[in-house]
Amino acid sequence: DPYPPELLEGHLFVRVRHGPFPSYLAHTKAGRSTNLNPKLFGPLMAILLELQRNGVQVFLATHDYVILEELDLRKEKTDAVAFHSLYHKKDDKDVVCNTADGYLEIAPNAIAETFDSLYDREVDRSLDSHGIPKSHFGEAGP
Repeated sequence: DPYPPELLEGHLFVRVRHGPFPSYLAHTKAGRSTNLNPKLFGPLMAILLELQRNGVQVFLATHDYVILEELDLRKEKTDAVAFHSLYHKKDDKDVVCNTADGYLEIAPNAIAETFDSLYDREVDRSLDSHGIPKSHFGEAGP
């Protein structure tokens, strides 16, 4: 087998190993996207893309940056992959959906904004630990 069995969970694993496979697949999980080793995210995205290429409609809901990047980097131009951003506008209870063809095109993108904030804080901490004032870089920062 090209993929380790621990890569897939429960129903999905049984269907991939023994068939038949439905024309759609919905995978939901509360909290973190998976409890998998992050090294297995790539092979999992490869499996989901291959299922899609064979006519299975796959729905994947995640807030995991690595999974989104793996999917985006592994998809081919002929793959039918869409990224959706669901959010509330200010002072509005309705849910708005923006759709993009690639991860970098998602807007608004709370996941990217969070990782940008983490990166900025890590750079600030590193500069502070080396005694380099942030003002050295001007308002734009490093």
